[in-house]
Amino acid sequence: MRSLRNFASLLVEVSGLILGFVMLMLFETAWKITDLIDWWRDEP
Repeated sequence: MRSLRNFASLLVEVSGLILGFVMLMLFETAWKITDLIDWWRDEP
């Protein structure tokens, strides 16, 4: 039973890391897209 609890806590930590990484990637992508839109608007 104790090993199951350890596994659960490990799973929570790993999923938290993955979630943070995904959020960072989404933020970077959104930043690039807004940058691209600004550049596209400035183009004559």
